[in-house]
Amino acid sequence: MMGKVRRSIILLVGLSLCTPVLMAQPSETGAMGGRPEPVDSGRIEREVDVDEVVVTATRTMRPLKEIPVITQVVTRKDIERITPRSAVDVLEMVVPGVQTMRHGQLDKMTIQGLSSDYYLIMIDGVPLSTDDGAVDLNRIDPNSIERVEIIQGASSALYGSSAIGAVINFITRKGMKPYEATVKGMYDTRGTYTYNGFASFRYKGFRSTTSGGGTFEPDYKLKIPGFNTIQKKYWKNGELHEKDTIVWGYNNYSVPGAINWNVRQALGYESGDGRFKADARGGYSHRTQHRNEKEEFLYGTLTFGSGILYRLSDNYDLDFSYNLENYVRDLHFRQAKKDAIDHVFSFRTHNGRLQFNARPFGSKGPVFNVGYQTLEEGLRSARLGSGGRRYNASTNTLYAQGDIDLIPSVRMTVGGRVDFHSRYGAHVTPRAALLWKLGMVQMRLSYAEGFRSPSPKELYMFWDHVGMFTIKGNEDLKPERSRMIIFAPELNWGSLNVTLQGYYNVVSSRITQRYEDGGKVLRYVNSSDETKLAGGSAMLRWRIVKGLRASLNYSYTWDYEEGRDVNGRRVNLSSTRPHSLTGGLSYRYAYGQWSSSVDLVGRYSSGFRAGVFDNKLKGYTPRWFASYGIMRASITQNWREYISLTLGCENLLDYKPNQLDISTSLSPGRSFYLALSLSI
Repeated sequence: MMGKVRRSIILLVGLSLCTPVLMAQPSETGAMGGRPEPVDSGRIEREVDVDEVVVTATRTMRPLKEIPVITQVVTRKDIERITPRSAVDVLEMVVPGVQTMRHGQLDKMTIQGLSSDYYLIMIDGVPLSTDDGAVDLNRIDPNSIERVEIIQGASSALYGSSAIGAVINFITRKGMKPYEATVKGMYDTRGTYTYNGFASFRYKGFRSTTSGGGTFEPDYKLKIPGFNTIQKKYWKNGELHEKDTIVWGYNNYSVPGAINWNVRQALGYESGDGRFKADARGGYSHRTQHRNEKEEFLYGTLTFGSGILYRLSDNYDLDFSYNLENYVRDLHFRQAKKDAIDHVFSFRTHNGRLQFNARPFGSKGPVFNVGYQTLEEGLRSARLGSGGRRYNASTNTLYAQGDIDLIPSVRMTVGGRVDFHSRYGAHVTPRAALLWKLGMVQMRLSYAEGFRSPSPKELYMFWDHVGMFTIKGNEDLKPERSRMIIFAPELNWGSLNVTLQGYYNVVSSRITQRYEDGGKVLRYVNSSDETKLAGGSAMLRWRIVKGLRASLNYSYTWDYEEGRDVNGRRVNLSSTRPHSLTGGLSYRYAYGQWSSSVDLVGRYSSGFRAGVFDNKLKGYTPRWFASYGIMRASITQNWREYISLTLGCENLLDYKPNQLDISTSLSPGRSFYLALSLSI
């Protein structure tokens, strides 16, 4: 094992010496894809959290404390403390209410009871497509993330009405110097290793940024306790007989590994007077997900985007952006005589935006945004029962938003969207948010309506699920509509920040799946009753003394989806874990050009009871899903900003699942890891 570690470190050092100076970042403003100018993460670390500059809510750079729209920020320092393996890891360890699950070959994520279909997830303001309720966040290199901005609910009129749950914007690193480069590698005792690279170059008005990396995750097995049926042979009356006997033991469950890699390139230009800015960006990510000895899934995503910002004057500007994404999922039969590929899904989106931004009374006055957005989607799959036919849908949207000071202590953001869908016609969704500043206390209140049209899969799916049942779409589905209200008081007292949040969300015609024909068919249907989700969260950040920080996040979600069990009694069909907790403790000490840090982070998800369909009984039966917790500890040694060495332990308490279900962590147990980062 140590030989592999040494080889990994030698390879990492070699890469650092030959990393090409390929790029740097475009000057990214809120107008160009929602991405700001580079922000010095060191400066943010020294300031109070509410002074952080955010861009997602209004597509312009504004301090967090001045934004009425409820926004949570995960900083670069927050990310570094957890030594993330993936972008999913960033959300799980820092954001309360996040729940990931393995369903087939897809890693699905829910936040406060809603799947990825109800969230708008973006990289630098560019939306990512979803795959059957899952977003492949493996395409995001965690080493390239500068921060994450999360807008609760559909509170901002500048983003899609389908963002019923939230808008999550991963903002990537921007080079602050004429030249920067970083390489990082990590290896753990389970055989997983990751590598990342980042380089940026700035010369006069030109900028370039390149980032990329990869991860190898080996297959492993879990031993799940449970009853097994075995055949015992015995002789009776001179004849050999067989008898089924139920015994207690362990079942081996194989968790497939994967190979991920990605690369991103961005180029930009800014005129000397700052009136004209342009950028172009592109990337490709690939994931090979093992299924078994004979088959593997192949995921590929190609992206391209460009943007132009032209300042008509100091207070008025015009912003244009275009983005293309092509997402493909294939099934590869490895042992076929010739390479055989089953094209599972091909999903392509074209997204264009033209927006006018106005600050008629200067930078500290009200901000007005008016825009037009067009979205073209196309999905092709043999699983749609169409022989590979492509299904297309389009949405054209007009939107407007204003951010205004009513009085010095009260600020309001109000706006709305009118979506014209090619199948479902026009829908209006208003939004409003209010900020009231009372000294150390800030209070935010928001109301937002959302609209989500059924996806082509939900409309046209027709697929035999490995002989177990047939998944069928429903062309009679209605669009979902939501009404959400959020109240969030916040206290800032010296080095202590406490934020409370309560929400209530009503979703009409929620799209779900129901078994029919005795379990032979799983069909998409609209819920006949309104779905009500409610909950709250509490977030605490405390700089206890110099160098010592603590964070604690708690989330509660009430999600009740009524069904009937085999005895006709009510049963909750939701798989949402009601209670979740994340937290961390960090200590840093600097001496001369050296600094050391110790970090401890963890997350806990409560148990719950839900109805599970029983194929033998042809109905739902209640089942208890156990709680679980994961902790991570690490020690880091830094020399200036050039070298960082981390030794850590993943799953410190050696949690292993004692039951197998889609809402339980599939951790193989405790492992140790070593990470090295080199920067110039």
